[in-house]
Amino acid sequence: MKLNGKIRMFRESMGLTQKELAEKIGISEKAVSSWEVGAATPRMGMMQALADVFGVRMVDLLSDSTTENDFNPDLVPRRNHPKSVFDRVTKDLNDFDDMQLKRLISYAQKLIELHQILKEGEEDDNL
Repeated sequence: MKLNGKIRMFRESMGLTQKELAEKIGISEKAVSSWEVGAATPRMGMMQALADVFGVRMVDLLSDSTTENDFNPDLVPRRNHPKSVFDRVTKDLNDFDDMQLKRLISYAQKLIELHQILKEGEEDDNL
């Protein structure tokens, strides 16, 4: 499989849009699109950034040995993988002002309390 197909395959397997991938590695959505259609090729620095985001080795992107049949999607981090979720939440939190963060923390604390109450209720039901 050619590089352009691998970029698209890995991106889609992670549930990322072209825009989301572009944001993760600090380039334009148009650049990702041009790579995926084979109109351009990423430079080596971008190749390493892609490999890091996809959780693969750079050689996996560059070699012709990886085909769709060889590809094991279970080895690629998913969009709901804890690191991916953490990255998205961290990015979103950076957009909050202090008051919004305080409200969010208060809400989270109340959810934790509610969870503990429900958990204790389940334990009592099992006795």
